Amino acid sequence: MEEDKAKALIKKHEGCRLKPYQDSVGILTIGWGRNLQANGITQEEADLMFEYDYTHAVSDAISFVGAKYWPALNEVRQAVLIDMAFNLGATSLSLFAGFRKALQEERWAGAAIHMRGSLWFTQTKKRALRLVKMMETGEWE
Repeated sequence: MEEDKAKALIKKHEGCRLKPYQDSVGILTIGWGRNLQANGITQEEADLMFEYDYTHAVSDAISFVGAKYWPALNEVRQAVLIDMAFNLGATSLSLFAGFRKALQEERWAGAAIHMRGSLWFTQTKKRALRLVKMMETGEWE
């Protein structure tokens, strides 16, 4: 059997969707017909997706605060911003204008106040409390 032709046949029938969808019988599916309910993903696939998403979160965090301001954040505060970018995405993070200004002015307590005053804070209470403390102190929690 010619494996490439078998793969092409499956791909022709399945189609590729990059966002989850329900197939014709209501099963949550993604990609080339991957049944997420029955098969899920492997740890290796989860780790690969995480690394991809983490790389984007770093880029989004740097873009958010501005490359010239990034070095003023110690590694803890950089990690806080990366965590927020990972959790919120670039679009939602971009709405934190007062937070950005406080970071650029190295007003860490002010940045923490903006974090506390956000909807994100109320939605992610435990995570947000940890990140606020890290922003204020510049130390790992």
